[in-house]
Amino acid sequence: MSSKPDYWKSPAGIMTRINMLSQSFTYKIVNSSLIAYGTAGGITRWRWASNPGASISGPCAFCDSQNGRIYRRGQFLPSLPAHSNCVCEWELMFDPAEIPQYVA
Repeated sequence: MSSKPDYWKSPAGIMTRINMLSQSFTYKIVNSSLIAYGTAGGITRWRWASNPGASISGPCAFCDSQNGRIYRRGQFLPSLPAHSNCVCEWELMFDPAEIPQYVA
């Protein structure tokens, strides 16, 4: 009985997995940096943003249901990416009253 070759053990599968891990790591760094930058800058709200253009298959059902959800300082802030291949990002929500005049 011949067994089917395991794609994830092939050179192409290994490279695909390495690319997936590097993408997840990059999104983790970007999102963690946005939270740190926002906290240091006095941001009080973050918005969950799914990024459908960055994924071949589009956002998953969970991420699509979270898209646009606003989190305030002091609330539990989920860690993004939420799962493997997640391309969701935190968006900083600036209140116009909080923007200094020299920026506006």
